[in-house]
Amino acid sequence: MEDVSGDNPAFCVEMRKVPRARVRFLYPAEEKLLTPVVAQDAIVWPYYVVALHTGMRVGEIVRMRVEDISISLRDIFIPNSKNSRSRHVPMSEELANFLTVLMDGKTPSDYALAGVIRDYVSRRFRWLCQKSGVANLKFHDLRSTFAARLLTKGVPIYKVSKILGHSSVVVTEQHYGHLSLADLKGAISCIEGVVSVPFAADLQQGLPKDGELQNDTSTKRV
Repeated sequence: MEDVSGDNPAFCVEMRKVPRARVRFLYPAEEKLLTPVVAQDAIVWPYYVVALHTGMRVGEIVRMRVEDISISLRDIFIPNSKNSRSRHVPMSEELANFLTVLMDGKTPSDYALAGVIRDYVSRRFRWLCQKSGVANLKFHDLRSTFAARLLTKGVPIYKVSKILGHSSVVVTEQHYGHLSLADLKGAISCIEGVVSVPFAADLQQGLPKDGELQNDTSTKRV
């Protein structure tokens, strides 16, 4: 048997840094410009509303059928997502009412929305963005916008990860972890009053001698 012992020849090879995925959000000022324009497009408008309310991928919205939507449970079932896993997406009452009107008269096997291909939605949406003066925005960025709004409202990142259908919370943290920094800042404020901070004058009173602790209770710390 060949001896394979020895140093790893790739030990000192520097790994290539992989750039972070592009993350773009629809800002409130942009939404005020874009929403009225998209609302005039009868086909794209429902996809736009669903994306902002659920964070679903454009392909998931395009494939959504009436039978996948439970108005009474406020739930959308995605049988086959990007990572080949099924998941349930909760929906607000506002979205439930919106979809109820759109699905009226349709059979369970019908597409819930217009039934167009996702490339059409993506291309048409880019054109609507240009028309409204919103630059460098893709339909997928509505998914990022949904996640950002939940996180900035204090929704735990692991819950956002579940709704988005990420394979793990690590993926969500890589994309949106910086948005939950406010939660961390809020958590650190809970430490106030738990740890007593010594004053400089206390520390200058002298150190214990011969391993004995000072009996002065004013220098004791919790």
